[in-house]
Amino acid sequence: MIGIDTNVLLRFLLADDTRQSARALRFMRDEISAAQPGYVSLVTLLEVVWVLDSLYEFDAGQQMAVVEDLLAVEALEIAECAAVARAIAVSRDRSAGFQDCLVAILGERAGCVATVTFDSKAARRAGMTLLR
Repeated sequence: MIGIDTNVLLRFLLADDTRQSARALRFMRDEISAAQPGYVSLVTLLEVVWVLDSLYEFDAGQQMAVVEDLLAVEALEIAECAAVARAIAVSRDRSAGFQDCLVAILGERAGCVATVTFDSKAARRAGMTLLR
């Protein structure tokens, strides 16, 4: 398995830098496979979503489509892929932030009885508990 950093995924996804995008495409096409997958950590995945939102102004639907596309790539192993897929579904269903949903779901999977937050929107939509 080969770990993949955020900037490599972004160059592959966005084709926004001629030289680096071409290299990222070659890497994705020629150097990883289902037998030798590329590993995408949760940190990398969340950074990708953050960059798509803050720098490229992708809306929530577009961001989730990108994450779903990454989950579908056989040559990629996405960390906590079941939790990521569930976070996408919850995010869409409740109009909640993907990141908030993922935090709540990962806490639940770890056996937490609740995930506390000061963010009232995350409490309402992502299933967290508002800390008062």
